[in-house]
Amino acid sequence: MKNILVTRVKNRAEEMLEVFEQEGFTAFCEPLFSVKKIFSDQKISREMSAIIISSLNACDAVIDFGLPKNVKIFAVGKKSAQKLIEFGFTNIEFAPKNSAESLLNLIIESEENKSSSILYFHGSIVSLDFKKELEKLGFKVENILAYKTQEIPNFSDELLQFVKNNSFDQVLLFSQNSVRIFFKLAAKNNLLEYFKDAQLLCLSEKILHDVRNYGFTNSATFDQFPILNNFYD
Repeated sequence: MKNILVTRVKNRAEEMLEVFEQEGFTAFCEPLFSVKKIFSDQKISREMSAIIISSLNACDAVIDFGLPKNVKIFAVGKKSAQKLIEFGFTNIEFAPKNSAESLLNLIIESEENKSSSILYFHGSIVSLDFKKELEKLGFKVENILAYKTQEIPNFSDELLQFVKNNSFDQVLLFSQNSVRIFFKLAAKNNLLEYFKDAQLLCLSEKILHDVRNYGFTNSATFDQFPILNNFYD
């Protein structure tokens, strides 16, 4: 039986963990940071043309904001789009590739209205500054901080106990921030060589690039592992 490490909070990984177990994996869930929602009382422009959602975590803020259900939404992936549809939103496009760059290109190609504001819901750490990039092209963008992330200070006792007698076949990494924290904690616990034996699977090409910069060549994107096809944000 293969062991797989999922670096995500359990409530975000439950469906994934269930599928892995059905496929014969032993799945271990190890979050690398916690997420705290922010309930913003920020006033938004009445002349709003669209919304940007660059992560699944930002969906809750959109749902809580009381926005029109037919507002145009650009979402980073299928999972984000599905969650918003479940809450009644009807006008959603999502990036063909699960990456910030793919989402940015979709917005540039699809959004023609530059006179009205685009609302950008994001976390405290961003991999790509949509406001900066879109304003270069003449768009108006309003930032809305939707959540903050707090780095986990160390691997859990359960994981540290597990690695004493077991190995992982795959490790799943979902963001550039996750990569940074993962390698920081692996180094802290003298586990860099230990994880060299695992295949590191990355949500996007940009994350894969960061992983390989750490010298981990046994790595690939999620699309090289068919079981992950339904788990893009």
